[in-house]
Amino acid sequence: MAGPLVGRCVVVTRAPSQAGPLVDALRRRGARPLAYPCIDIAPPRDCGPLDRLLMAAARGDADWLVLTSANAAASLRRRLDALGLAPRRLAGLAVATVGPSTAGAAERELGLGPHATPSVYVADALPDLLGPLSGARVLLPQADVAGPELASSLAAAGAQVSAVVAYRTVPGRGGPRLLGRLRRRQIDAVTLASPSSARHLVARLHEEGGGVEDLDDALLACIGPRTRAEVVRLGLAPAVVAPRSTCSALVAELEHAFADPRPSQETR
Repeated sequence: MAGPLVGRCVVVTRAPSQAGPLVDALRRRGARPLAYPCIDIAPPRDCGPLDRLLMAAARGDADWLVLTSANAAASLRRRLDALGLAPRRLAGLAVATVGPSTAGAAERELGLGPHATPSVYVADALPDLLGPLSGARVLLPQADVAGPELASSLAAAGAQVSAVVAYRTVPGRGGPRLLGRLRRRQIDAVTLASPSSARHLVARLHEEGGGVEDLDDALLACIGPRTRAEVVRLGLAPAVVAPRSTCSALVAELEHAFADPRPSQETR
């Protein structure tokens, strides 16, 4: 096998439950993925609000279900199972998803095909895509770290928004010690798929006795503008930002960066 990623050691910081597709895509290109989970997914501390939202939806007291991540879809499925509700009870909802991975999770976990998915895979694009929502009842299950912007935008479009915590993003654990490998320049790239993964990456390095400067010789590859913004805020220089929030787009950008490293070095 030949290609710019062959033999490259690429760190995957995604939660263990989500890392598989990126690990597989990297291996298909000949890279050596290294799992170093910087985040993990946990249930809400109090499932009551989410349960009440799901029971209302099952009664038909909602119009739209907005899913901004595959984690939200999986979390809804777990709570439906706990409540003894079949996913088909949500079949009357129109579904909006951000990106193909979230759309796939909605179909896989809930049996719901999306009615709307923006061509730009960011949550900010959803309100314009859905159009006027005067009086529409919108369910918005999110992470505990989600900001209020999407709910506010949907409300500004006229929706009655029920935003609820569906899952928590917590620090990840496991994987090899990364600091020594970084200092020995054994790491070629580090992938970051969310702002929280970037924050917890830095926190894990601090726990190992290092800091952001230890990432200087690794190419940092981000999914999405918000992840890039957080990486910059942390004092790091992202060399790659995937134009679409998909594993395939990220891997393609990594290939381009290693095929012609000059743009990456200039960015850094």
